[in-house]
Amino acid sequence: MKTSLTKNRMTQTQFSFMDNTKCRQIEPSIQPPLKVEPRPEVMAFARAMEEKLVETVGKDGWCGLESQQLAESMIHEVVELLKAIGYDKQKIRLMVEHATGSLDQHDFDSDPKLETVDVANFAMMIFDNLVNGRIACQTPPKS
Repeated sequence: MKTSLTKNRMTQTQFSFMDNTKCRQIEPSIQPPLKVEPRPEVMAFARAMEEKLVETVGKDGWCGLESQQLAESMIHEVVELLKAIGYDKQKIRLMVEHATGSLDQHDFDSDPKLETVDVANFAMMIFDNLVNGRIACQTPPKS
């Protein structure tokens, strides 16, 4: 199913009313043991993520969505982040052109679960830098 960012981006309200019958919780007894303990920065990011999910999505509100829909919403959120940390539209367009222009140079045989972790790790790094004042936020946060 192809979607358009401008037409089909899921709103917070839409997330709340998704059919969640396909979702399941991973029982603690079947979760693989951690090889390492999460860093404090990772835990702080995880807590902030959970607070945002509770506020906007609700429990398991994304399970009825296809990966394409979620990925398109994620791209939209990346653009919002870039604006919030001071990138103008031209700089964002250049970044997108650079990223899409190098599509032929990347290896696309990677495991999508591992690529998702890579994306989350970069988001956590930006979050940690913002929280600790290592990146100045150009746009005042909404209260």
